[in-house]
Amino acid sequence: MLSSPGLANHVVYVGSEDGNVYALNAATGAKLWSYTTGNQVFSSPAVANGMVYVGSGDGNFYAFGL
Repeated sequence: MLSSPGLANHVVYVGSEDGNVYALNAATGAKLWSYTTGNQVFSSPAVANGMVYVGSGDGNFYAFGL
């Protein structure tokens, strides 16, 4: 992974070379959810104002509610 993780409310958010954005339980590492983008996710998620923001190699910018 080239993406640095983002952390909010005991959840780690990270982008991956497999084209997914993952939300993981910070204490256990268990996957809470994932979302498949159209390409690799090298950008690091930014967490602000109850949202997670991340860019993908598909040219899109994604926003997820916490």
